[in-house]
Amino acid sequence: MKTFQRSIAMLLAVLMLTGLLPIGVFSQDLQTALIETPSAQNDVIESDPIPFPDVLKLGEPKNVYLNAAEVHTLQFTPDSDGYYAFYSEGGFDTCANLYKGDGFLDLSDDEGEENNFYMQQKLTAGVTYSLKVNFYNPEESGAFIVAVIKKATPTAMNFSVDNVKKVAVGADDYSLFVNFGPENAATEEITVTIANEDILSVDALYYEYYEKACAEVALFPKAVGTTTVTATTASGLSNTFEVTVLPAEAYTPGETKHITVPADTWGYTVLYNVPEDGFYRAECFNYPEETGWETTFVCTQTGNRVYSKGYNQFELQAGTYYCCVRLVRDPGMDTSLDFSVKKLVPATSVKIINSVLNGEVDDTLNIYFEYAPENAIYESFTLTSDNPAVAVPEEDADFLHLLSPGTANVTITSETGLTDTVAITVNALPSAEHIYLNHEGVDAYVGFPLDLEVFRFPEGSAYEEIT
Repeated sequence: MKTFQRSIAMLLAVLMLTGLLPIGVFSQDLQTALIETPSAQNDVIESDPIPFPDVLKLGEPKNVYLNAAEVHTLQFTPDSDGYYAFYSEGGFDTCANLYKGDGFLDLSDDEGEENNFYMQQKLTAGVTYSLKVNFYNPEESGAFIVAVIKKATPTAMNFSVDNVKKVAVGADDYSLFVNFGPENAATEEITVTIANEDILSVDALYYEYYEKACAEVALFPKAVGTTTVTATTASGLSNTFEVTVLPAEAYTPGETKHITVPADTWGYTVLYNVPEDGFYRAECFNYPEETGWETTFVCTQTGNRVYSKGYNQFELQAGTYYCCVRLVRDPGMDTSLDFSVKKLVPATSVKIINSVLNGEVDDTLNIYFEYAPENAIYESFTLTSDNPAVAVPEEDADFLHLLSPGTANVTITSETGLTDTVAITVNALPSAEHIYLNHEGVDAYVGFPLDLEVFRFPEGSAYEEIT
């Protein structure tokens, strides 16, 4: 900037000496300009480190460096109409917003690999689009790659061969997947129609762009029967899939029912009559180790879904419900397990049941407890310590931070006032037998601080002040 100012001053001096510019004219304006210009230039640098947008081209990834909360703008002008995908690569959590002129089109955060952005849009040839990228965490700084690729227009659309064709009535989280081809095809939006909407209804549509081109059709099985699901794109691709909704099994309240869910069926449902308002627990046990499960209640009269409030507890009003068991398992595997629904009663006591009630300084200690009777309603709780200098509970959690040697009485209190207290002991860490400095590969420079790590032996020894 100073070089620029000197050049201007010399040019004006030459003009005045040659008579082309009167001496003294504009001298005050020139002085003012030369004083104010650095400030104005600094303001531009601080507010927008890149005054002109970068140009993004197909097949030419851009290396972008961001300093903290900076936003970097890249412009892209496609040569032809079609689907394009913008994405980032690197070790940062990146975000992107796409604009056409001043109009917002799309945003992306985490849709790509790990925490990178990835977005797909249908663009028009010759139109310039602006991609504004930034870090999700404004405290981060560093470099990452931004690129754009063209996706093929889909020429085929098929329902996935892994889709399950049978589903129990009232089963939750049932979906069909629609795949697009060829391999590098874009994902197109679809319209879904159900031949018999009394049997199935569409809950939602989701789209996947990054790992594969596909759409997810979330469905709810409302009644027993067989119907078809048809997916259609605006470009005219269409495909149909047949779904059979199976009836709910009979269930006697309070019984333990042994059930088998075939590999070709999504979920298992029993018809459960809730005699009165209250809390109920639905749970599975004696199931394969690699299997997970969830339960949901669906009112047969209204279709309303009731989800667990934690610990498989459901607050239900009197009426008839589908109680649905959804399994998380490997495809092609029949699964057997035991299932029951119990009405819960208010808890009469709470008891801490830890087998270990001691630990060392800097450890954490989990507190385990149970309510009585066995079918008691699970209540929220708080933990307190009578000696927080020794042990202090984590807020809204079931564990303690052990801070210093000594003893403390820890009390659990439920939301209805039930309590239990136990004494815990915190032991001091053993003294270090010796210490050593990590000096390998450490370079020292005159005028700069030198950081050395101090290691204690054995590992886990107590910290001591060093000189």
